[in-house]
Amino acid sequence: MSDDNSKLNEDQNEDNNVSNKDTEALLEKMVEERLAKVKANLDKAYSERDEALKRAVQLEEERKQQKLAALEAEGKHKEVAEMKLTELQEKLRIAEERNIKLTRDAAVRDALTGLDFRNERSQQMAYRDVVEQDAEYDIDLEEFSDEIEPWIIDEFKKIGCDTALSVLNLSVEELVRRTDLEEETIVEVHSILNAEFEDE
Repeated sequence: MSDDNSKLNEDQNEDNNVSNKDTEALLEKMVEERLAKVKANLDKAYSERDEALKRAVQLEEERKQQKLAALEAEGKHKEVAEMKLTELQEKLRIAEERNIKLTRDAAVRDALTGLDFRNERSQQMAYRDVVEQDAEYDIDLEEFSDEIEPWIIDEFKKIGCDTALSVLNLSVEELVRRTDLEEETIVEVHSILNAEFEDE
């Protein structure tokens, strides 16, 4: 009798294992189906958003062109030139800011390359920490106006460097190339800025 009971218990355990596996597989399939629907909806929403943003940019550009054409027709060539110059200066500023961020990002990634990390995720976390720390401890160049002449600060701002770290993240050679400043001036500014961060 006890053999029959143990056999019956084994059969029930086996049925439970099969049932649990079937249940898990069914749940997994249901979750995957629902996630697929959510993903499809998100993809559609993002696509619609991107199209709307693209259309808004096109409409804004058309509006600008119409305004420029109207000013040209009125013979206001100076205003047209000023508007175009302002637009180009803004594009240049954005490009220079992006270049500074890319340069900083490359420098941080290069510095982290020599270190051993358990996996890619931990390396990404370290990267984010360094970038966030840079932003947290960065100092506006205007705060150095007692040590750096305002016209020099203005030269850095022209290329999108309005904080201490944005200047320090670029090499002296790069700053000489991009500004109208002499190498000695840039070296001196670098030493002033470095001294501030060493004190902290």
